[in-house]
Amino acid sequence: TDRALAFLLGQRGRPFFLVWSHYYVHDPVRTRARWLLEKYRSKLPAGADEVRAAYGAMVETLDHEVGRLLREVEALGLWEDTLVLFTSDNGGHSGYTANGPLRGGKWNLYEGGIRVPLLVRWPGRVPAGRVCAEPVTGCDLFATFREVAGGKEDGVVRDGRSLRPLWQGAPRLPGERPLV
Repeated sequence: TDRALAFLLGQRGRPFFLVWSHYYVHDPVRTRARWLLEKYRSKLPAGADEVRAAYGAMVETLDHEVGRLLREVEALGLWEDTLVLFTSDNGGHSGYTANGPLRGGKWNLYEGGIRVPLLVRWPGRVPAGRVCAEPVTGCDLFATFREVAGGKEDGVVRDGRSLRPLWQGAPRLPGERPLV
């Protein structure tokens, strides 16, 4: 997080692209924040594996770190002009998370393993509170970021499609395509 914040400070007045992949909430599940561990340990049902308390502490720590980054975007005056996208690489690990009502979790191809959040914040371009049920894939991110940055098509055939039509209210992306 500190390196991402330093990067933002170095971009004053210039367009930028930042991919910030945090370690939280991956194996091994542990936390140095003893107070958070105790907070979540006290909420566990009888007989629950203690790793779930550590996982809860990791999720809260990630939330805190995302907040630090967003507060810096705001402090730098970039809040209104910055596209922020939050997603994950897979569903939760079934050893310490619950993906219900979806079946499965990390390590398998059931929806609980491959369905992940995709949260978008882009003031004036993506209405707050919009919900879209259209399935999309990580392959769509390149096409989306290229379009947002004003990049031109280069003739190379790629799998992804820009998600901007969905963000602007289209019920689905045009055409048929397999999701693999």
